[in-house]
Amino acid sequence: MKRRNFLQGLGAAGASLGGLSLSGFANLARASQTRVLDPDRYFVFVVFGGAWDPILALDPRDPAVFTNDVLPETQIQTGYELLELGSDPRVITPEMTFGPYIGDLAQLSNQLVLVRGMSMSSVGHSSATKHALTARVPA
Repeated sequence: MKRRNFLQGLGAAGASLGGLSLSGFANLARASQTRVLDPDRYFVFVVFGGAWDPILALDPRDPAVFTNDVLPETQIQTGYELLELGSDPRVITPEMTFGPYIGDLAQLSNQLVLVRGMSMSSVGHSSATKHALTARVPA
């Protein structure tokens, strides 16, 4: 038996047993029916947990603006001078700007849509991660 059929069966069983809340399984079964509109388009959802610095890849800062002199105001210290990659190590393409460690992904900048951040309405990393992974706000 396929997983989809099993989940649909659980949803039907819940409905026939007086409307038990097993109908959510039927929703999971429908969600698993992936329809590919364009096989050359992908959605990549990435969650980086701990110690990853977005300034070095996806969310760079202009080193001419974010200097150590304005650190008390901005609270951002790029540390680019520690990389020994020149005065401006950012990778600048016609479409967007990346940090120095973006690698070969910069070559695809004309095919990317990049969401550099979002509001999760959360006070902690663990609840925001659960929200991002499940699309449900943790209670």
